[in-house]
Amino acid sequence: MNTRIAQKADIKTIKNIWEKNRGANAFSDWFFNKVFYSADAVVLNDEDNVVMCAPTISYKMNMWGHEIQSSYIAGVIANPEDKTTKNMDVLMADTLSYLKDKPIVFTVPDNFKTFERYG
Repeated sequence: MNTRIAQKADIKTIKNIWEKNRGANAFSDWFFNKVFYSADAVVLNDEDNVVMCAPTISYKMNMWGHEIQSSYIAGVIANPEDKTTKNMDVLMADTLSYLKDKPIVFTVPDNFKTFERYG
């Protein structure tokens, strides 16, 4: 397993994984047509297949009257058979490394326990 930045060719696979986890609906269509940008997503590959993805979204926060560039980790997704602690550790470590130059990184997890060990 290795990680890399997603490519445009990965979008269909990533959307399919998203829809397996969250359903195919108007939100997923909107998200992948208007918000998702492959160059801001980190994927975990098993050989040549994307099995897990951490999409990130650039976000401008206003704190005390100052605009601050931040990033939002928009729901880590995985094929059910690949959703393991080991894979999550690899993907999250590399995603946070990718985002290290952003002053603030945040996520709103579906299950807080999944992310608790990362602080």
